[in-house]
Amino acid sequence: MNRLLDLAIAAALLAGAVSHAYLYVHGYQYISTIGPGFLVLASGSAALAVLIALGGPWWLRVLAFVVSFGAVVAFALSRTVGVAGFVERGWQ
Repeated sequence: MNRLLDLAIAAALLAGAVSHAYLYVHGYQYISTIGPGFLVLASGSAALAVLIALGGPWWLRVLAFVVSFGAVVAFALSRTVGVAGFVERGWQ
């Protein structure tokens, strides 16, 4: 059961990493502060996914939760008050 959960966490992290990398390449790379943030999030999430899939220690799962929660909070902030002067409207 734990192995299956680890693989599910890794798959979810990898999906987030791929989507952020895609967004970085298709426009966000030109936005200062936000663009590099997308790149760091994508690479960090991908690294966490690989380490968790390979059976890393328990604290990697906690770190994965913190990273994922932070991404959701940043998304919400970008749609409301903004992040580093950047405000996004709609779902584009």
